[in-house]
Amino acid sequence: MRTRARRLAAALALVSALFVAGCSAVPQPLVTRLPSDGPPSASGEPSVSASPSASRAPTATATASSTPSASVDDAGDCAGQERTISESDRTVVLTGQCPLVRIEGNAVTVDARGATVGAVAVAGDRIALAAGAIGDATVDGNDASLDVASIGALTIRGDRNTVVAPGGGGDLVVAGNDNIVTAPVSNVTVDGQRNRIG
Repeated sequence: MRTRARRLAAALALVSALFVAGCSAVPQPLVTRLPSDGPPSASGEPSVSASPSASRAPTATATASSTPSASVDDAGDCAGQERTISESDRTVVLTGQCPLVRIEGNAVTVDARGATVGAVAVAGDRIALAAGAIGDATVDGNDASLDVASIGALTIRGDRNTVVAPGGGGDLVVAGNDNIVTAPVSNVTVDGQRNRIG
């Protein structure tokens, strides 16, 4: 009987010791130390560099070709012929003699500053045109921007278009809404709302 009591007491003591040891043990954080490229510190502990060494860090070198630039989708000399631009989302550079430039695509940028333009017909939306002196212009699309040196007769039938012609223009007819024309013009006919002429 006593042997059995001793075994039971020993088992209880062992369980108690394990329970107390398990409760009192506090897990410590795991620390990882990496080798340093430099000399060891005076304490003998490896030093940890805040920045990676140059030999292990990837480098990126900027080149001139990585600089974003406006891409030209189409460039050419009109050579005295009419030019129709029907594609969308394009940048077009025109040179030479262009008696008539039709822009029928959407989201088109046309640089005609190096061309002599007789007339412009804009039928697409979100067109940006830069040119010198141009003859007559008709804008039937919306959200177009014409930045020209001077303009002849101008007719706007679309909405939210902007025309800047500091050298002036001839007759102006506006039939759309929310258009802005900044140009000295001779005769003005407006049949729309919220148009600004000046």
